[in-house]
Amino acid sequence: MMKRHTILRTILGFIIAAVHIVPFYIVLMVSLKEHGDMSSKWIPPQVPVLSNYLAALTSGHLPRAMLNTLLVTAFALALTLFAALLASYPLARVKSRLSGIIINLTLVVMMIPTLTILVPLYITFVRMGLINTYIGLILVLTTFALPLSTFLISNFVREVPVDLEQAAAIDGCTAAGAYLRIIVPQLRPVLASAAILTGVKMWNDYRFARYLLQRTRMRTIAVTISQYFSEFASQINIAAAAAVLGIIPVVVAFLFLQRHFVAGLGEGALK
Repeated sequence: MMKRHTILRTILGFIIAAVHIVPFYIVLMVSLKEHGDMSSKWIPPQVPVLSNYLAALTSGHLPRAMLNTLLVTAFALALTLFAALLASYPLARVKSRLSGIIINLTLVVMMIPTLTILVPLYITFVRMGLINTYIGLILVLTTFALPLSTFLISNFVREVPVDLEQAAAIDGCTAAGAYLRIIVPQLRPVLASAAILTGVKMWNDYRFARYLLQRTRMRTIAVTISQYFSEFASQINIAAAAAVLGIIPVVVAFLFLQRHFVAGLGEGALK
């Protein structure tokens, strides 16, 4: 009976993996085909071409877009994790009605569709002079990523024994010092999980980048890829090549953080 369940779980795992791999396979095949190639997207090209990648890197200004995206994502992610670390400790350690209300409000904010506030947000940013500024997009991405990061990190901090802080206090360590030296090093798995979950959203953001960064030299990857599609024509092969190049930094980051990411998800499930 157990062997049968193991086989079923293995088959299910392969199916789930295939569902996630198929889009990557299709976009890779399309990126290696010529513009006039009308063959099925499932069939590999007879003669792979790299001209689409060259076009994306030259005429599409993709290197500049990747640099812009990296800049925005790095600063927004660092600001998000820093603010989440500061907010998570009092929410996890202070047992009060106010802490419970703030955590519930955090969950409510996570459920609000971002498109519902896009118009008032744009109007506010116009009045503040934050349109076509990196800081404006960084603040928006940080604001929407902070609830999830705070929720994840506070749950982990809550499970760290208070005895560790008390022992550090006996040795003369302050509360801030105990948090930085004792608790934060134990948060590496959840920090990796929060970094990947929020970082990928920041890297792929289109909605806010499309309206807040309108100058061509300030475009991010998602907005740059969208320029290959119009009402009357599309350059899907170049767009696919740009998408493949845009995926690479995220994949590399995940490979470096996957051990902590998996550990964070596993511990999060137990908690």
